[in-house]
Amino acid sequence: MAPVSRTRRRTVGSATAILALAALSGCAGESVSGSNQPGVPKPPPVSTDAPNPAAQTSIGTSSADDLAAALDANDVDDSERWAEIVSNGRPYPPGDPGRLKLRQVLTRFQADPDTTTKITAALVP
Repeated sequence: MAPVSRTRRRTVGSATAILALAALSGCAGESVSGSNQPGVPKPPPVSTDAPNPAAQTSIGTSSADDLAAALDANDVDDSERWAEIVSNGRPYPPGDPGRLKLRQVLTRFQADPDTTTKITAALVP
């Protein structure tokens, strides 16, 4: 085998270093992946009974108008009617017993599951 010249080794070494840097620099920049790809729809938000307690309205201290506004903000159909129903169910104990009573009141007035979820997400005993 013929000996490899010093210049050839330097050229191959430099080329290897340049390729390695190019590959690593591609990882360092902002990339498009997951849910931020253009044209890819985002998944729907996950619904829970208490997504943000700070955004909930108190059943015990709010007027029927305030309850209706909170329900309206959560896209509850016929929010004024539901606000009256909820306010007429007072008093609600604090915590889990109050949430249970709220669900019982909603069941008594035949709230569908979607309406129940929206109301319990908007209001807190």
